[in-house]
Amino acid sequence: MPVLDTSKLPNATFKDFPFLWQNSNINIGARKTVSHKYPDSSNRSVEDLGGENDDFTIVAVIDYSENFSVRNNFINILKEEGSGLLVLPIGEPKEVTVVGKPIINDSKASLGITTFTITFEESEKNRFPISVQGSSGLISNIKDEVLEQNTSFFTTAWSDVTDSKTKFDASVSKVTNTINDKARGIRKLATNIRSSADGFSELATSLNTIIQSVNTLVQSPSDLALSYQTALTSFEAAYDNAIDTFNSISQLLGFTAGDEEIIETGNIQAEKMDNQDLINNIISTNALVISYNQAVNIDYNNTDELNQNSTTLENGFLALDRDAIDDDIYDNILTIRKESNDIFKNLAIGLPKVTNLNIKNSTPLAVLVYNLYGSLDRIDEIEELNSFLDTSDISGDIKILSNV
Repeated sequence: MPVLDTSKLPNATFKDFPFLWQNSNINIGARKTVSHKYPDSSNRSVEDLGGENDDFTIVAVIDYSENFSVRNNFINILKEEGSGLLVLPIGEPKEVTVVGKPIINDSKASLGITTFTITFEESEKNRFPISVQGSSGLISNIKDEVLEQNTSFFTTAWSDVTDSKTKFDASVSKVTNTINDKARGIRKLATNIRSSADGFSELATSLNTIIQSVNTLVQSPSDLALSYQTALTSFEAAYDNAIDTFNSISQLLGFTAGDEEIIETGNIQAEKMDNQDLINNIISTNALVISYNQAVNIDYNNTDELNQNSTTLENGFLALDRDAIDDDIYDNILTIRKESNDIFKNLAIGLPKVTNLNIKNSTPLAVLVYNLYGSLDRIDEIEELNSFLDTSDISGDIKILSNV
């Protein structure tokens, strides 16, 4: 029997493994902050990076007087990767992660008893931050799935304009004009492409196919949908970098070019409006998922660039016509949106932030940059941020990069 009486110690668990609880010390989470100090100025700013979770240290007791393996099993639990549920006799259960190195205390005065001093940090998610590489691969896979889903949904939903001569004559001309407008709207963006000749050729061919074969495509919705899919995916081949692809394809977010008032009544009007919405929808949704896929692969220089693209994507998402999108397609778009936002959060951690600094005394850019960063490595970035006319005479409010 152990010397120490453990009968009065309350029970607790971590990752469902039972132990005896002796005491706890809690450090209450407050705010994460970073202080910014600037040369030639007594001012400073304190940047608030958000709230912090609690962390706490407990003393856990393991009674191994009847089975020594219990002690080793608990040690293995503490070494396991990832977070787990901690249930103490006081307070609410918490999802926590072991931080640091637990201290094991043995004593001849308490034979059969080992005490563990363990520090835990509250963890809101039962995982470590996602890796950019893994998540971007998931986005690419779901993007491809959405493109295929869109083609199938479009083909099923497109109203047959050839079921009667009257209906065909009344509607095909405006449907044709609408499709032509859409294709020409996309083709305008191709004029700025300055990269892969093969990629541009594929893009131009797919756009010309829509314009030149529209009368046939109107009567073959699967071919029409596939033509739009090919046109948009060709953007990815036409450029040799993610940022140029994003800047072009993102201009199609919320695409509604070619919308026109439809004056017919009855079923013909309803079907033509539905078809027009389908064209808008397949371009907008395809452009959105392709834009997400490109945005997460851009090499950002600062958080301003990242936030700008993130805002563009969010506006594109909010512009979607939810009622016109199949539920499965929409669920996939939500997944891409979430994964992309997670990547953006991870990227933002390592990117410098753009802040304002007032330069009272005229200073050459090279001197200013060296005083700020201890080298001239960021002189081109600072010049690009501000578009200086004269780098030998810098004064007034300028943009700089902090947290670098």
